[in-house]
Amino acid sequence: MISEMLLEQNGVNPDMADKSGRTPLSWAARGIVKILLERNDVNPNAADERGRTPLSWAVVGRVYEEDDDYDYDTEGRTNLADGDYASERECVIVVKMLLERNDVNPHVADKSGRTPLSWAASHGREEIVKMLLERGDVNPDAQDERGRTPFSWAAIYGHVEVGKTLLQSNRVNPNAADKSGRTPLSLAAEHIWGFKTMEILLKRSDVNPNRADERGRTPLWWACINGDEEMVEILLERKDVDPDTPDLSGRTPLSWTAECGCWEIAKVLVQRSDVNANTADKSGRTPLSWAAESRYDKIVEILLQQSDINPDAADKSGRTPLSWAAGYGREEIVKILLGRNNVNPDAPDERGRTPFLWAIMYGHAEVGKTLLEGDNVNPDRTDERGRTPLSWASSNGHKGIVEMLLERNDVNPDSADGSGLTPLSWAVMYEQKGIVEMLLDRNNANPATADDWGRTPLPWATGSGYGGVAEIPLQWSDVNPSRADESGQTLLWPAESWHEGIAGMILQPSDDSSDRGNKAVQTQLSRATMLGHEEIVDILSEQSDVSPDPTAAARGGHEGAVDMLLEWGDVNSHTTAEVGGMAFTWTPGGECQEITEMLFEQNDVNSIPVDLSGQAPLPWATESGCARVAQLAEGQYGLTAKLALEGGFSELSTAEPPETPEPPLKRIRRI
Repeated sequence: MISEMLLEQNGVNPDMADKSGRTPLSWAARGIVKILLERNDVNPNAADERGRTPLSWAVVGRVYEEDDDYDYDTEGRTNLADGDYASERECVIVVKMLLERNDVNPHVADKSGRTPLSWAASHGREEIVKMLLERGDVNPDAQDERGRTPFSWAAIYGHVEVGKTLLQSNRVNPNAADKSGRTPLSLAAEHIWGFKTMEILLKRSDVNPNRADERGRTPLWWACINGDEEMVEILLERKDVDPDTPDLSGRTPLSWTAECGCWEIAKVLVQRSDVNANTADKSGRTPLSWAAESRYDKIVEILLQQSDINPDAADKSGRTPLSWAAGYGREEIVKILLGRNNVNPDAPDERGRTPFLWAIMYGHAEVGKTLLEGDNVNPDRTDERGRTPLSWASSNGHKGIVEMLLERNDVNPDSADGSGLTPLSWAVMYEQKGIVEMLLDRNNANPATADDWGRTPLPWATGSGYGGVAEIPLQWSDVNPSRADESGQTLLWPAESWHEGIAGMILQPSDDSSDRGNKAVQTQLSRATMLGHEEIVDILSEQSDVSPDPTAAARGGHEGAVDMLLEWGDVNSHTTAEVGGMAFTWTPGGECQEITEMLFEQNDVNSIPVDLSGQAPLPWATESGCARVAQLAEGQYGLTAKLALEGGFSELSTAEPPETPEPPLKRIRRI
């Protein structure tokens, strides 16, 4: 054999591990195992990087891991074997050879805490399990890092015979819970292949069928979630099983069954006298509430057949089963519930929202129509915020529902909510252009209605940059683009900050510019120049009786805007702004040298200008530490540098005065 030939070479290490820590013995097929075990220089307990020994691998008979993408040429392996799971017979032979060595430890746990017995149990190696149980140095009930025993693993994978073998040893606790509190019975109930294991366990008087895990979930809970009717039935055959035990959220097995849609199990549970179909969980929701949300009309019908069922039970948020069905668009369930005479179709929840409002909010038009077929649903009822179904449909973009509501005479299209916002306001804010047009087509949807902030729908559009929406209200004669809100802001204030295009649309030259008011336009000009919006400045400059004040532009540091204003020809750079301060004193920290020089070129003032605080250019500059501004001021006005010394700036006082500037070119206002 090739392996024997290799071992005869002097330089061959028979115990060399690969990059995963596995030795040739760990990988070897049975023929090579025998050869390696006969050598004294091979460690039969050598663990790989996972802590697994050759025995740990031998019990499962796996030559390589499915999730290992090893390249035999680069990962340091010897090419001794290639294959998948070995047969149980092959595994038994290799395990026997390993156990015949007196120095083999059969109970070494790997890094996950699992022993060879644990691996053998999870892979259904019954004969190997028997071999290991015969040894006195193997603990059959050892728990791994997750707290699971070999029997737990056998229960998970449905290895019934292995489970029986372990239980027959009388050294296994059938109720041993793992770290999440789950017993073998609970683990078996979760998986469809655990049915046989459950049968074995339920026949034992020492097995607790109601043992709950850390979340309060019993084996019956898991069987219901699993949707296995047979499992549920064999659990219920035990007289001591409580079928109505709630979990930590207060939900019973019936509650979860209703949500999962297992109608066969639901039918079994509701027929029992010890199951309360009205049991509410910690949020106040009943099984019917969960079924109504989850579209399972068959379970809804099963629950409604119970004589003691309350079909209108509200949860802690005030929502009824009908409310949940309407909100999720369950039309068939809505029809079933409306067929009952003890269901209120217009019941508001804690937030004032009715089933109809929930349906409208989420765009369930057909459910809304079904609810309106009765005479006891108010389509214009407001929630706690004062918003109507039309308001919600308008903001959420449900055009078909808006159209349906506008066709009704009992819906007010201009109803204002608690903030004074109308459906039109909400449609504009959320850029629902089609809905805006629909609302304005109604004569009583007023585009000039102001909210609690004094804003009409149009400012919301201009402030958000929705030009396509903004142009619609502007077309209406009763919309005044110069109207100011409570804070004194007109349409331009939100628009000019971010959206020059919309501002330009609002400020298109008009034959009657007096409508806007000169003072308002003057204020907008200052703001536009401060923000550097040259397009808006250009439009506003066309208005009559507007003084081009460069102070705001200088304050914002926008050279282009300053240059535009200076081109008007009638600009006084020393004009005192409303907030106090000349244009050049507002240049940010004296850092905008270009703007400062541009302003000082306007040397047609014979007196030294002062601002509202009485501050002149040079003292202001020296106190601010702005050397270049101080030098320009001194050269412009012929002041002495002693003022700099008074300000404490020695570097300014010693600075060389600038040369006398050349007379500026005459600036011509743009046409």
